[in-house]
Amino acid sequence: MFRALRVGLTGLQATQQQIDVIGNNLTNSQTPGFKSDRVTFRDAFYQSFNTGSGPTGNLGGVNGRQIGLGTRVGGIDHNFLQGSIIDTGRTFDMALQGNGFFVLSDGNSQTFSRVGTFDLDREGSLVDTRTGFKVLNPQGQPVVLDRDAVQPATPTTEVPLRGNLPAEVTGPLPEIQGTAFPFGEALGPTITSAGLGTSVNLTGLTLTLLIDDNEPVDLTFTAADTNGTPPAGLAQPPGSLATIIQDKIDGLMPPLTNPPIVSASGGEITILGTTTGTASRIEVSGGAATSLNLAGIVGNGSEDTAIASTLLNDLATNQVDYVAGDEILITGVASDGSTVSSVFTFGTGAGQDGETLGDLQASIDAAFPGSTVSLAGGGITVATNASGESPLNIVLQDGPNNTGNSSLSIHSFETTQAGTGPDTHTTALEIFDSLGINHTLTGVFERQENGSWRLEISLPEDEGSVNGSPIADIQFNSDGTFQGGALTALQVSFTNGSAPQSIELDLGDPNSLTGLSQFGADVTARFDTQNGSPAGTLTGFSVNQGGVIQGSFSNSTVVDLETVGIAKFKNVAGLAKEGGTFFSRTDNSGEPILGNAQIDGRAVIVSGALEDSNVDTSAEFVRLIASQRSFQSSARVITSANELFNEVLQLI
Repeated sequence: MFRALRVGLTGLQATQQQIDVIGNNLTNSQTPGFKSDRVTFRDAFYQSFNTGSGPTGNLGGVNGRQIGLGTRVGGIDHNFLQGSIIDTGRTFDMALQGNGFFVLSDGNSQTFSRVGTFDLDREGSLVDTRTGFKVLNPQGQPVVLDRDAVQPATPTTEVPLRGNLPAEVTGPLPEIQGTAFPFGEALGPTITSAGLGTSVNLTGLTLTLLIDDNEPVDLTFTAADTNGTPPAGLAQPPGSLATIIQDKIDGLMPPLTNPPIVSASGGEITILGTTTGTASRIEVSGGAATSLNLAGIVGNGSEDTAIASTLLNDLATNQVDYVAGDEILITGVASDGSTVSSVFTFGTGAGQDGETLGDLQASIDAAFPGSTVSLAGGGITVATNASGESPLNIVLQDGPNNTGNSSLSIHSFETTQAGTGPDTHTTALEIFDSLGINHTLTGVFERQENGSWRLEISLPEDEGSVNGSPIADIQFNSDGTFQGGALTALQVSFTNGSAPQSIELDLGDPNSLTGLSQFGADVTARFDTQNGSPAGTLTGFSVNQGGVIQGSFSNSTVVDLETVGIAKFKNVAGLAKEGGTFFSRTDNSGEPILGNAQIDGRAVIVSGALEDSNVDTSAEFVRLIASQRSFQSSARVITSANELFNEVLQLI
């Protein structure tokens, strides 16, 4: 009975310790970084009454007899499962996601915690706000930050160029003027007989000529028309007949204004009208026409494209033929702005310029220096040799004392392509010298005559100068990719006493789209970024996942200032709790191994957050109920043993 009392007592004692641990867990369920504990029991000693024996002879073996003497606490283990991460919004609040501990020091010893409630003291030391312990870096030294830190100026050394230059060419273009209406060569009407025999007899026959819209003219042939050689009257071969017909036409009184020309070739007779152009016409009828196989044939004049050898008098717009000494005045303004006043003199004699359209073209070319005159498709074109806007103006007119004249106003010159300067695009970027003073770097892209680009880099004249500019022959492949070299060095000097500096312009990798391109899209070419900055003052802090504390400066630079160290242990369960969510090393935990977050299995640091307690409240309440039942059971054993003891006492 006394043994049962002692057994029940051990149960009460062990269960009480378990309830104490559960209570501690529950009361710390809202404590940041708290790690819960777990109690495990083990049975106590045993009293043996018989150790048992093995089988012998005909007897089997006998098991031993033991009575247990109760229970006791076998161990209280720390639970290092990850707690939830809770945002706080404070930069120097830090939570650990993973394995490890923050390392804190009071100047004499180190302690370890999962709770990162840190801030800066007046000296810039990063400390635990609850105790004032200093936070250590991976080298075991206190983390100290200079609130008055200044970031020195950084001179610009690299400037990349990115974006598109337009493939469509709008300049540079020369001024081009051409005749509004092309020159045409007027041709006369022609009718031709075919299939004539060796002789044709026209005696007593009449040939009626209709020339243009004039009155018809009759030609009647008699034996006398043979000029005294009529062996067979007018029975003549075609060649002789052509002469007889031409003599008959030439002998008309009054003579014809534009008499046709009659000729023969082989077995054919041809009658050519001497009026030209689409309005001219020739037709013959009568018995002679029938004998000559010309009846019913109508010849109409036509117009063809004039060429260099076309006579001026054969132009469709010629009204009255020019005679030697007639003039065509060539006036206007040359591409350089000078006044042009020149004269083309018709004729082939001394001091005269010619009779063809090509001769007139040559005179115009000579009269307009700085331009090129060409003839194509019947039109005269004048193009300036240089691109850009031009005052070019060309006027042709007949001289006032001419015999001949043409409708030259129909061929007045008009602009077919306005002269424009080169395609340009300007971009600018703020760069910094060694003193941190900003300057505006300007780049002007200019398309060249051969389609390549030229880049002029400059600074304001009163601020400095650029050597190595312009950058010429920037070219692109047929697929729009950049063709040329990737880097171009500029030497920049400033007038304010700052050091000269070299700036690398990065136009992109060859045969790629990493920098400049040339497509049909809009122009977007620009200086993309630059790596310089002015001097800057500290404006704020941030902490990355590696525990690096970074300073943000007023010059937009971000600099790594310090690093929060993380300790790990070979046996984290061997650490001892010190209260305040602190742990201390023990012989079983091993020495702390300091290092950087995210390295060698250490945790990630989450800035602006704290790790919550890892206590599972529901599980702890279940354990509490079980502990209560265990306590009640042990108490019941003691009560039962006590009642039995009382019964024994009643026997006395």
